[in-house]
Amino acid sequence: MKEKEAYQQKVQIKLDDFNVEIEELIAIAESVDTDTKLEYYEEIEELQILQNRIRQKLENLRQAGSDAWEDLVTDIDSAMETLSNSIDTASARFNRY
Repeated sequence: MKEKEAYQQKVQIKLDDFNVEIEELIAIAESVDTDTKLEYYEEIEELQILQNRIRQKLENLRQAGSDAWEDLVTDIDSAMETLSNSIDTASARFNRY
């Protein structure tokens, strides 16, 4: 059970890091012209949707039995990699302005 708890903690810490990065993108979005701001907020909304999906997957993991939780790890890791890549892409795009 300790392995499951350690994994949950690791995911939560990474989600917190993602939240900080998304907040930084929001701050950048606030500083651009209106048209660009709308584009940025659409992209930020997509990032937040991905983040919320991971939170839901984490909740499912918390509720999973001691045998079933390991099946969810691959799905969560994949979703976190997707979000990380999406944040990196958005950050690179946002910082061009």
